[in-house]
Amino acid sequence: MSPSISKISETSKHNVEKSAIVTGAAQGLAHDGFGVILNDLASKSEQGLAAAKSISMSSGRPVIFMAGSVAEELDVDALVQRAVDEFGGLDVMVANAGICTVNTLMDTTLSEWNLNMNVNALGVLYCYRSAARQMIKQGRGGRLIGASSVCAIKGNNTVAAYSASKFAMRGITQSAALEFAPHKITVNCFSGGCINTEMHLDAAQVVSERMKLPMDVLLKGAYTVFPLGYLGEPEDVAGLVSFLASPESHYITGQTIGVDGGWQMN
Repeated sequence: MSPSISKISETSKHNVEKSAIVTGAAQGLAHDGFGVILNDLASKSEQGLAAAKSISMSSGRPVIFMAGSVAEELDVDALVQRAVDEFGGLDVMVANAGICTVNTLMDTTLSEWNLNMNVNALGVLYCYRSAARQMIKQGRGGRLIGASSVCAIKGNNTVAAYSASKFAMRGITQSAALEFAPHKITVNCFSGGCINTEMHLDAAQVVSERMKLPMDVLLKGAYTVFPLGYLGEPEDVAGLVSFLASPESHYITGQTIGVDGGWQMN
């Protein structure tokens, strides 16, 4: 049976039936009836506050922005506690925050390596672990969802440290799925391909400059690699996240699901 939807604590501030934390960016879960805590770095607080207000107004659900770094365990613990304080519990954790540096293995610096690992791998570990502690305490299951990449399915020497960190988070996802299954907590991740996000376009810009190739030519050539042949949108990922967060996904765990236009088929 699927986990039951959370009941609201008498001490919570908002009357919602289910709650989620989304690190890195909004995923549309408020439109699925969730109360949501959005998280991003303090340097992005202005955008985060504006996004929270906009999503709350359009969805009619409470959406709260809270700054913090997923690479800091205390920050992640504070996010989970905020969800408990505001909504009475936590049902879904979407570990969506990520970083990507563009470099080969030979040229990757230690600081670049650590940055990718601390955000993309260690950050996911902190998110999964802190959320799972709360979900286990509640005793009603939950959903842990991570943002992986096609670079976690097949290595990429253009973004070597990023690729390694995403392989690591796939392993964390599978290990967590095994460990938390007895508690009815499912753990899955999505592997995004070329998605129209700031991180993807920033990385493409670096490659464009190094190859001395116009950005539009680079992207047009890249899109021929995968069968559908066009750039994905954040909404394409959001649809999968909404499903993985729903009761209907209760029999799916330990999986990495591609959202990549057919780039990596398995």
